[in-house]
Amino acid sequence: MSIELGVKIAPPSLADAWRTFVGVAAPQPITLPSDFPVEWDNPEDAGRFWTRDRMHQPFPVPVLAADFFDLATGVGMNRGHEHYGRPVRMDRLRINCYMYSNVRMVVPPGEIPAASRQGEQNTLDALPGIWEQWESEWMPEVKDHLAWWDAFDLTGASLSSLSDRLSESFEKSARCWNIHFLLAPLITNPSSIFRDLYTDLFGEDRGLESHGLTLAEDNKSLETDRELWALSQYLRGMDNADALIESGSDDDLRRALGNRLDGFLAAYGHRSSDGAAFADLSWFEEPGPALATVRAYAAIAEDENIDPLDDHATQIVARDRLIKTARDNLEGYPQSVRERFDESLLLAQQGSRLQEDHAYWIDQQSNARTHYVAMEAGRRLAGAGVINVYTDVNHLGLNEILEAMARLSSGDTGNLTGVIQERAANLAYWSQVDAPTEIGVRPAAGRPDTPTTRGLARFFGTPVEQGDDPSTVNGTPASPGVVEGVARIIISLADTAKLLPGDVLVAPTTSPPWTPLFRIASAVVTDAGGVLSHCAVVAREYGMPAVVGTGIGTTRIKDGQRVRVDGDAGEIRILD
Repeated sequence: MSIELGVKIAPPSLADAWRTFVGVAAPQPITLPSDFPVEWDNPEDAGRFWTRDRMHQPFPVPVLAADFFDLATGVGMNRGHEHYGRPVRMDRLRINCYMYSNVRMVVPPGEIPAASRQGEQNTLDALPGIWEQWESEWMPEVKDHLAWWDAFDLTGASLSSLSDRLSESFEKSARCWNIHFLLAPLITNPSSIFRDLYTDLFGEDRGLESHGLTLAEDNKSLETDRELWALSQYLRGMDNADALIESGSDDDLRRALGNRLDGFLAAYGHRSSDGAAFADLSWFEEPGPALATVRAYAAIAEDENIDPLDDHATQIVARDRLIKTARDNLEGYPQSVRERFDESLLLAQQGSRLQEDHAYWIDQQSNARTHYVAMEAGRRLAGAGVINVYTDVNHLGLNEILEAMARLSSGDTGNLTGVIQERAANLAYWSQVDAPTEIGVRPAAGRPDTPTTRGLARFFGTPVEQGDDPSTVNGTPASPGVVEGVARIIISLADTAKLLPGDVLVAPTTSPPWTPLFRIASAVVTDAGGVLSHCAVVAREYGMPAVVGTGIGTTRIKDGQRVRVDGDAGEIRILD
């Protein structure tokens, strides 16, 4: 059997920006729903293809967050494309409060095919060295940036110094997110490449099984979960544990946990509900989600409350058993085949770990630090009466904040509450509207089939067809197993207390801060994501069934319904 990866027909992904690599034969204008009219500031933008990433930014965002995504993450992404010689750049627009992205080419049409092939080759060539560069160079740099933020006296700084720090923070974030996108090929490509190799060797029906071999030995999300579990065991040992678990009083629980909780929050609390958020308060600022998780862990029956280290060790034993079986089955193959298998597997395992570790250091820690600087600016403006409360600063753009602080330095306390109220009302309105995933003009031509595009499609997910039976929801099989349980619709981590041990977690998407919920739930279902998404990877680490990319899970499934989740078939059956 040949192990050369044949050309595969990759289905179109809603989040796949790479589909514009080839020329457009007959563009197709997208008809917008009646409740989502768009007014284009630049008429030329109406003729471009814009997509909404439901996995990373499923909800509308305030103005400051949009500036952050554009100026920090957007710049960081484009620097990553430039580093690998890819002929694409990403533009972002906030449309009706939702973030949309468009890919544009930066080479003439005739040069696109050659430039695209070179960029793809550059990316693949870099894979073997990314993990070492992360550990030896990029992660230490990120830690240096975090130390730079932490050394600054936010509350004692002058207005001028604070203003400068806010501008510099956006620049620091752009560098951190540049590192994020330098790492991205190792996150999205190797597990997909390994899956292709595995199915070429052992059969197309073994695709989901391949991901069981790629579990990482450890990662920062699992580490965070272990620390939360340790807090819950400390709570269980208290004389008044039952009262603290059942009372629901965060103040009482926080006082009881005392310095132990403070230490956890200082190390692991610089994260918010969606993992890459900017406007949301972090656990360090508002530890409600962490306390709800500790309470839920402590409530799990003693015979079911397994030490996370032992639990993960069990998953690693199962992983190693699969690896041994695969290697045994390769005994009759040439040495080159066996070496290629081992090399591909190592990269996939590195990518599995990096998916969680990079998010801990960059998506969470660096975002939170810039958020803290912005919130301090909000406190100064609120203290002077320029805005009502400090969090109102989220409804101002970066330049508007800098201008307001400059005016305040000169004694001008001009009130901005009017514009803030208007923008807050606008955000609230669009939060009730389900924005389309695509707007503008859709290219007729498909995207090229490469390891990178296949990896992205498996990361973001591809559209899944739903049947006529309203009691069935289809999705992408992400982690094997079948479980029945009560569905709990968890839209954000503020809803954590709703999730009880054994419930089925149903969410729009998940990110690393959601990982502790996987120990409470018996299965997980998401609207967005593919077999290489965060949800899928973590579900396999916890050995629990998962179905991702349903598109409709949180709307068709009702909170409190009993459901059966089949992670092998990618099906959710509503039982009542």
